[in-house]
Amino acid sequence: MGLLAFAVSCATTGEDNNCNDGIDNDGDGLIDSADPGCELNGNLEAPDPDFPECSDHVDNDGDGETDFPADPGCDSPEDNREYNDPVPACKDGIDNDGDGLIDYPNDPGCFVSLDNDEEDGCPGVQCPQCANGVDDDDDGYTDYPDDPGCDRASDDDEFNADPNLCGANVTLLPLPSDGLAMGTVTAGSTNELISLSCGGGGNETVYTLNVTEPRTLVVTTNFAETTLDTVLYIRTDCRMSSTELACNDDTTGTSSTLSVDVEAGVYYIVVDAHDAASAGDYKLQVNQYLPAHAECDPAASECAPGLLCRKLLPTSATETCENAACNDGEDNDGDGLTDYPNEPGCTDTNDNDETDTCPGAGCPACSNGTDDDSDGLTDYTGGDPGCASAADDNEIDECIPGV
Repeated sequence: MGLLAFAVSCATTGEDNNCNDGIDNDGDGLIDSADPGCELNGNLEAPDPDFPECSDHVDNDGDGETDFPADPGCDSPEDNREYNDPVPACKDGIDNDGDGLIDYPNDPGCFVSLDNDEEDGCPGVQCPQCANGVDDDDDGYTDYPDDPGCDRASDDDEFNADPNLCGANVTLLPLPSDGLAMGTVTAGSTNELISLSCGGGGNETVYTLNVTEPRTLVVTTNFAETTLDTVLYIRTDCRMSSTELACNDDTTGTSSTLSVDVEAGVYYIVVDAHDAASAGDYKLQVNQYLPAHAECDPAASECAPGLLCRKLLPTSATETCENAACNDGEDNDGDGLTDYPNEPGCTDTNDNDETDTCPGAGCPACSNGTDDDSDGLTDYTGGDPGCASAADDNEIDECIPGV
């Protein structure tokens, strides 16, 4: 009887051995060796040690994840806050606005990663420059991440030129897509650039232009709005005068105009003030035309000033931008004579038709092979002083033969 009583007493002494009894003695949801109290208290589950939330084996925020590293609210085992704040829309890995773009910096609706709204105005007029599908700064690159001027899709300025390209005090801007720009220069402003051929000792503004195909550029400040005494020059390297392709000072009054043929590339168009005392407003226009010999459309005004869209020869396959027939170096009518003043069908260099009636009744006096004024000299090609050109129809002069 005494032995039986002793055995029962041993089996019910849970307080002395509750870390091995299969029971949650302290009601914390953890049993025996899984209870952190057992490691601290020997055979007792309680009291539990005061662990940080991120290492206490408890799902403190009820999100189904427990402790570091499983719970996204835990930065380390020592973190005492398991709760994780909601992830912003611009950082959650979800395409919240259904535009195919996800989070900062790819979604144009995200200005920072903490934004909680991916909505944007794309496509449309409100779409930022770095997401609108347009090469806004005309540098040959479009939008984020391709354009180096875009640090995110929500960036509204594609232009990002290095300020050291032209000098710390030089305003550097992309030329607007319509080629038109306006500005103001005040007297006494800092001078950094100058054209060795045309001058320009005042303050400058430089416009970058990306040309994608060979073109003739016509650059001018010849407008009523231009009150500044301007000097224009164009370079391939803003600060290096040796890369200057053309310059002009005072084509009309104090305004400037230049024309230059260029290949594909980036160019720097400098609007310079004549000197440090120069001040006023300017209006700049840059037009691009097809250069000489480029294929063209006769129905469009594509050729550079002075060129015509035409077939160079009757046998030419396509129309190209050429000088007028009387100034193109070609014997267009096949009579062995070329251009003004040698061709009897040409009245001047702008004449686009070399056709004549020589030999024949309608051939001009200065090309008909006859000494019409009986001075011993015949025609323009024969040196008759009465002939200003082969098309001249009057050989009479005031010269006396032999005198």
